[in-house]
Amino acid sequence: RNTTTTSTPITTLMDTTAAPYTARLDKQAEFAAVAPVAVPQNTVTSQIFLTPIAAPSILGFYAFSVPAVIMGVRWAQWYGTAATAVYLWPALLAFGLVQLLCAMFSYTARDNLATGFHGIWGALWAGIGIYYLYASYGILPILTDGGKSDEIGIWFALLAAITFGLLIASFAQSLGTVLTTLFTCAASIVAAIGFIHGHQNTVQ
Repeated sequence: RNTTTTSTPITTLMDTTAAPYTARLDKQAEFAAVAPVAVPQNTVTSQIFLTPIAAPSILGFYAFSVPAVIMGVRWAQWYGTAATAVYLWPALLAFGLVQLLCAMFSYTARDNLATGFHGIWGALWAGIGIYYLYASYGILPILTDGGKSDEIGIWFALLAAITFGLLIASFAQSLGTVLTTLFTCAASIVAAIGFIHGHQNTVQ
């Protein structure tokens, strides 16, 4: 039998003005606009959450100053005797722990200088508080006025070295921070010399 074959011109198939072809392009564009972007499985995303809190150093420097004055004037023999220090351990331990807490908050606030300063000095006051706690029960000897103590002297020497590094870093911050770390570093050097050599006049 005879069959008739009709062919459609190629120009008609490629005609972009045809309604079905245009509608199909519109659908594809709409889908591309709303389709979610595929994220590779190995991609690591990070999020930063800002916590509206005050600067931890506000409390940290107050917690540092109280035991510094208490033990500074005690070692200078401006009040009490050597046995008086055994009654000071609750304050030393409490303020040391508060300063350590401020160091942890400074860590979360990305304050490197405050983290280092409050961390090392909070550990000092907490450690001295524990020392005098044991001394109050007779487990450890009481540090006499003018007595020689290599252990405490070396402790202050290391603190002086760390505080000196913090002093260099503090020039990028405020003048108050520079002066605080400067005097703290100088006092640590003097205390280290006095305790290692047993010079009471140096400690005073």
